[in-house]
Amino acid sequence: KRAYAKLGIEEFSQLDAMKFNIDLFDRQVKFRLGEDLRKETRNLHLAKEAFELDHRHMVEEFKQKRALPAEFIKSFNKMTLKFQDDVATALNKVQYKKLLDLDRDEKIVLADPDIIKSLYGEATVKAVYGKL
Repeated sequence: KRAYAKLGIEEFSQLDAMKFNIDLFDRQVKFRLGEDLRKETRNLHLAKEAFELDHRHMVEEFKQKRALPAEFIKSFNKMTLKFQDDVATALNKVQYKKLLDLDRDEKIVLADPDIIKSLYGEATVKAVYGKL
């Protein structure tokens, strides 16, 4: 609740959104893993910061039409996988499972092919994922 209470929507900047996402992740880490992970918590925080910065840059490139949808989606998928690798490096197997509800060797991407197809067409899905 406290993370949401900090929101002042009328004056919410892109930097505020990044800070909010990082704060929310930090709270998720504490909730799922507890308070006694000083080194791990720092590494997770750094991984989330890097993710948010990379994401902000990608969104700006896309908004400025310097990246095509397929390029943006491929970059986002790559960034998502890197984040999972960074988390896996920071945590042991049990902690990783508790935090992400995934096994360390199980990887996910967030860009759904069906949604991509509905927004950008089948050619973009093929450019991102190849044959499905």
